[in-house]
This record gives sequence, C-alpha cells and structure tokens, in this order.
Amino acid sequence: MGVKSGDEVIVRSVRAQIKEKAMVTDRIKPLIIGGEEIFVTRQPYNRGFKGLSTGPGGNYITTDALDPNAQSQEFKACLIDIKKA
Repeated sequence: MGVKSGDEVIVRSVRAQIKEKAMVTDRIKPLIIGGEEIFVTRQPYNRGFKGLSTGPGGNYITTDALDPNAQSQEFKACLIDIKKA
C-alpha cells in the first residue's frame, strides 16, 4: 500500500469513514487464513478523559452488532478499507 507512519489515511467501513494519521509497526503480524495473508489493524476508539485528541475515532467505523451473550457492542472485528489520503 505504500503507507508509512505519519501518512494521512482514509479508513472506511460500510458504516462510515474517518481520516487520520497512520502508525505502521511490525508488532501486529498479518494472519494467514486459507493460505491468504490478511492484514490486521488496531484502531483507538476513545480519546481519553482529558480530550487532548479531537475528531472521530474508531467508534464511527465499527459495526453496531452486539455480542449475543453480554449484549456489548462488538468493537473487535470490522472489515475496513484503508487508502492514502
């Protein structure tokens, strides 16, 4: 994709899209599923109690599905597309 740390990217799901800066790291390894390499991202979904960061976070793009047992929002899995801004 050619994205480097600090690049602005557009993260889009079927629910919404947000624009933010990327942080590229080798700490999160891709998954191999059915012989295909699947990349994994992490997305902050709150901005902390001091509000030092503003603007949309991961909550805007995640799914609104609920966990069937606890009825909590499913923040952990969401298909996205990432493009350089």
